[in-house]
Amino acid sequence: MVKNEAELLARLRTLPDHDFSPPRSVVFADRDFNLLSFAEQLRTMVATDVLVGPHGAGLTHNIFMPDRARLVEIQIDGSTSLKHFNNLCTWRRGRDHYKAIEQSPNPVAVENVFAAVVTALEKIDVESY
Repeated sequence: MVKNEAELLARLRTLPDHDFSPPRSVVFADRDFNLLSFAEQLRTMVATDVLVGPHGAGLTHNIFMPDRARLVEIQIDGSTSLKHFNNLCTWRRGRDHYKAIEQSPNPVAVENVFAAVVTALEKIDVESY
C-alpha cells in the first residue's frame, strides 16, 4: 500500500503534458484490478506500455503486456531483496524492469517514481508496432 497514493497519482496524471524526448503521446489510466473481471484485466494489460505499481502480486500481469512494454516497480516496505518481477521481465523476452528507487520510503518519493516512468516511456520503441 502506497501511503501517498493520491499524491503519486496526481503527479502521474501530468504525464500526457510532459515534454518527452523523443516526443510521444501518453494516455494515463488508473485501474483498480480488484474491481475488474479477469477478462477486463487482460484487456487492460494488452493495451499497456508501462505498468507502474508497488511490489505485489498485481505486477504479475506484466506477462500479458506487449513485447515493447516496461515495468516500473515501486519497492517499499522491505521488498528490495525480492526479485520476482525482475525475473519475470527477464524471462519475458528481456522486458525492461525499472525500480523507482532501490528502497523507497513509504510514503514514496513521488518525483523518483515519476522520473522512472519518464525513463521507461522514453525508451519504448514506438515504431515497433
